[in-house]
Amino acid sequence: MPSLLVIMIALPAAAAAMLLLLDANAPPVRARWTALLATIATFLVSLGVASQFLAVNRATEGTTSPVHPHLEFKHTWLKLVLGSDATGGHKSAKESATTTDEAVAKLAENLNDPDGYVRLHAAEALVHNDRWASKALEALLSGLKDKDENIRWLATYSLAELAPESQKTVDALIEATQDPIPKVKIGAVYALSEIGPFSKSALGELQKLADSTTDPQLQSIIKYARHQIDADTPIVTGGESPSVSLVFHLGLDGISLTMVLLTTLLTISAVLFSWTAITQRSAEFYASVLILETGLIGVFCAFDLLLFYVFFEFTLIPLFFMVGIWGGPLRRYAAGKFFIYTLAGSVITLLGLIWLVSEAYQIGLKHHLPLASPFSIPEISSLLSMYPLSDETQIGLFLMIAAGFMVKVPLFPFHTWLPLAHVEAPTAGSVLLAGVLLKLGSYGFLRLCLPMLPVACKQVGLPLVGILSVIGIVYGSFCALAQNDIKKLVAYSSVAHLGFCMLGLFALNSEGISGGVLQMINHGLSTGALFCIVGMFYERYHTRQLSELGGLASRLPLLGVAMVFTSFASIGLPGLNGFVGEVLALMGMFKRDPLLAMIGASGVVLGAWYLLGVLQKAFFGPLQEPHHGHGHEAVADLNVREVLTLAPLLTMCLWLGLFPQPVLDLIRPDVESITRLYGEVRAQKGPSAKPAVAHAPAAGEPVTELASATPVLDSNPILQKLAAPAAPTAEVRP
Repeated sequence: MPSLLVIMIALPAAAAAMLLLLDANAPPVRARWTALLATIATFLVSLGVASQFLAVNRATEGTTSPVHPHLEFKHTWLKLVLGSDATGGHKSAKESATTTDEAVAKLAENLNDPDGYVRLHAAEALVHNDRWASKALEALLSGLKDKDENIRWLATYSLAELAPESQKTVDALIEATQDPIPKVKIGAVYALSEIGPFSKSALGELQKLADSTTDPQLQSIIKYARHQIDADTPIVTGGESPSVSLVFHLGLDGISLTMVLLTTLLTISAVLFSWTAITQRSAEFYASVLILETGLIGVFCAFDLLLFYVFFEFTLIPLFFMVGIWGGPLRRYAAGKFFIYTLAGSVITLLGLIWLVSEAYQIGLKHHLPLASPFSIPEISSLLSMYPLSDETQIGLFLMIAAGFMVKVPLFPFHTWLPLAHVEAPTAGSVLLAGVLLKLGSYGFLRLCLPMLPVACKQVGLPLVGILSVIGIVYGSFCALAQNDIKKLVAYSSVAHLGFCMLGLFALNSEGISGGVLQMINHGLSTGALFCIVGMFYERYHTRQLSELGGLASRLPLLGVAMVFTSFASIGLPGLNGFVGEVLALMGMFKRDPLLAMIGASGVVLGAWYLLGVLQKAFFGPLQEPHHGHGHEAVADLNVREVLTLAPLLTMCLWLGLFPQPVLDLIRPDVESITRLYGEVRAQKGPSAKPAVAHAPAAGEPVTELASATPVLDSNPILQKLAAPAAPTAEVRP
C-alpha cells in the first residue's frame, strides 16, 4: 500500500493530469468541481497524515541529527557502486607501509613482541596484507584479552577501523562487551557497529548489555550500534567497494507538517475564490493550481537535497503560467521578472548545495563514516554536527545557499519582483504566493542553513539577515503607507511581515525560532484572507484604488466585518494569531540583539498605521462607490461560497490567537533539536573552537585512566565520536 505521504503529493498532480490530458476542453463548471474535490481530498489525506504523525513517538533524546523526520517514506531508485583500488578497498597510510618486503618482515616479527602496543601497531599495518592478514587478525583479537585494559580498549578501536568482517571477529567482540572496564565495553560495542551487518545473535548480546547497564553514555552507543545493524548500513571494509544510493525520501517533522496543512487549506480557498473569477481556459488554470499544490507539498515533505531542489524549482512553473496567462495588463512582464529573479537566485543555491554534498561526502570518507545516501538531509546534518566544516567553508556555503532563499522570502533588497507579481497575478495566485510560496525561502533557511552551517549562521547570518529583516520591516511598512492600490499595499505588507519571520529564525534560540515558524503560519492565514477580500470587492467594483472607495461597511456589512477582523489579525491584536508569533520572534531577537528587536518592533506600530488607514478610508465614513457596471442594481454582500472561502482562514486566525500552545508543542521537539546545536556553539571557548575529533593514540602513547566507573568524555575518543553528538545539550542562554 502506498504511503499516505505519496498519496498526498500525487493526488493533486493526478487531478491536474486528468484535467489537462483527458478533459482539456471541459466546461468551466466541470473543471471547478474536479479541482475542488481534489483539493478537499488532499486536505483530508493531510489530516490522515497528521493523525499518523501524532501517534508516532517523537522523542529526540539520543539522536545525532538536528533534522530527523518522525514519519517517513523511503524508496531507493538508483544505487551506484563506486570504484576502488587494486585490493578492492580503501587503504590507509599504515597499509602503504607494507609495500616493501623488508618492512613486511620487520612488522611480522613484531607480531610476537612481548610489548602489547608494538604487537597492536604491527597488526594494524598487516591486517590487509595477503600473507600476514590471518596472523595480524589473531594479534588484534588476542589484544582483547590482554591484562592491560588500555591495550584491550585500543584493540577494540583497531578492530572497528581495520578488521574485515568475520564471525570470529564478531564473537570476540561480543565476549569483550562483558569486560568489567566500561571503556572496553564501549569500544567493543562501537566496533560491532562499525564492522557491518552480522548474525542476529549479536543483536541479542547487545540487548543483554543494554538491559544490564544504567550508564546513559553506554546505552546511547548501544542504541547507535543496534541502528547500524538493523538498518544494514553499508560499511567500507578491506574487501568491499563503497556504494551510494539515490533515495526518494519523503518525511514529516512538526515544522513541515504545519506547512503542509497550511498549503492544503489555502488551496481550497484559492479554488473556491476562483469559481466565478476564472472563465477562460478554466481546465488549464485549475490544473496549474493543483500542480502548484503538488510542488509545495513536495518541498515540505522532501528530506533529500535532490528532491528538495527539484520541488523547490518546480513551483516556479505553474505560478509563472498563472501570472502570465490569467494576470493583469502587465502580466507578461510581471511573470518574466518573477521567473528570472527567482531562477537566478536558485542557480546560485544549486551550486552551493553541490559544494555542500561534496564536502560532506569527503568528510564521511575521511572519518570512515561514508554517506550511504549523499543527498540525505538527516545524514548530512548528523555528520556535520559530529565533524563541522571549517568556518571559512561554512560562510562560503551559507552565502551561496542563502542567495536563492533571500530572493524567495524576499528580503530587502531582493524584493522588487514581489509587489508587481502580486498586483498582476489572479487572486488565487496571490493567495498561494503570499500564503505558502514565500515561506519556501524561510523554510529553506530553517531546513538547510541553520542545522548544517551553525557557525556561519551565528557569525554571518545573524547580523546580515537581522539587519536586512529590520530594513525590510520598516521599508515595507512605509511603502505600504504610500500605496493607493490596496492589493499593492497588502503586497508590501508581506515584505514587512516576513521580516518578523526571519528575525525570529535568526535569533537562534527557542523563543525566536518558534515565533518565526508560528509567524510563517500566521502570515499565510491573515495575508491569504486579505488577498481574498481585496479580490472580492474588486469583482464588485472593478477597482482597488483607495481614493475611489469609502463607507463600504454600510453597503457590504459582512465583507466589512471580515476585513476588520483580518486586518486586526495582521496587525497583531492580542487574542488573534499575529500577536503570539510577533511577540515570540521579538522576544527571541531581544535576547540576541536588543537594538534589532527594538527597531523591528516599530513594524507593529507601522502595520497598525497602514491597515487602520485602509479601514478608515475604504470601509468607514461617507459611502463612496465607483461606477461598477451594474447600473442602479445594488451590490450584493458576501454569498455562501465566499463565506466558505473565508471562514476556515478566519477561524484559524482566532484559534491560533487563543490557543497557540498545541502548535508550539507540535514544533517544539524539532526546534529544540536545532537550538541544542546552537547551545553547543555558544558554549565553545572562542569563535574558532572545534569539537574534539576521535583519533587512535599512537603505539605507546599513554591513555588517560578513568577516575570512576562512569566513562568520561574527555578521556575517551570513542565517546567523543559517537556519544557526545547524541547526548542532549541544554541551550545556553545569552
